[in-house]
Amino acid sequence: MTQGGMNVESKALSATIVRSRVILLEIAKLEEGKHQQMQTKEVDPLLEDVSTIWALE
Repeated sequence: MTQGGMNVESKALSATIVRSRVILLEIAKLEEGKHQQMQTKEVDPLLEDVSTIWALE
């Protein structure tokens, strides 16, 4: 009986892990989308200037 219970728990746990991974992937996609929107607003040249300043120092 206990083995059957453990099996159900492990299945529930793996389902939870899969769900959390999917959620993390969705968040990553959303963040990537935000970053691409920022690039179209021409925030990137500013970042390049900052990196060249760091390189000069």
